[in-house]
Amino acid sequence: GIYTDEMAHLALAFAYQAGVAIEHARLYEQALSASERRAILHQASEEIARASQNPDQVYETVHRATARLMPAEAFAITLLDENLREAEAVYLFDRGGRWPSQSFPSDQGLSGQVVSSGRSILIDDLSKQSNPAGIHFGETEEVRAILSVPLRLGDKVIGMLSTQSYASDAYDAEDQTLLEMLAAHAAVAIENSRLYAQTLQRLKE
Repeated sequence: GIYTDEMAHLALAFAYQAGVAIEHARLYEQALSASERRAILHQASEEIARASQNPDQVYETVHRATARLMPAEAFAITLLDENLREAEAVYLFDRGGRWPSQSFPSDQGLSGQVVSSGRSILIDDLSKQSNPAGIHFGETEEVRAILSVPLRLGDKVIGMLSTQSYASDAYDAEDQTLLEMLAAHAAVAIENSRLYAQTLQRLKE
């Protein structure tokens, strides 16, 4: 067969155009996905605010919202006590079910790291960590990927929100930003529900 220079140029031009089209499609898909996730985040913040008189309802709403944004096969919300000495895992979820709450010293485990540093932690694969810092709950199988973010009220860290997956590399920097934004709404709602519960208790007394 005959393959002229003109045909080579045409093939190159076609390949370039095809590459540009694919890149545009990828960027459009990313933009659409980002837009959809922002809409979910906005809707979730409203749902969390509406649930803010009932702590359990707040925890479940935060979990559901997270699961719409990223993998959340296991999920935990940990809160510090008033003396900052103990942490209570007030919401523990793993493989389709809720697990009993746990209390532990506030400087232990993943929540201890997040609370003391005030920084998020993203672990791509827990099985590659030489000294995993987590406190185990739920199923015997260990999760692989973990994204944990602080729950803040102003400058004060009141606890931690953690979403986890049984697949490695489940989270990225965008997931971290979204979860931090969700945690900001969750912290306010959790504090409101605490205050509401305390007020009801005082009225009963």
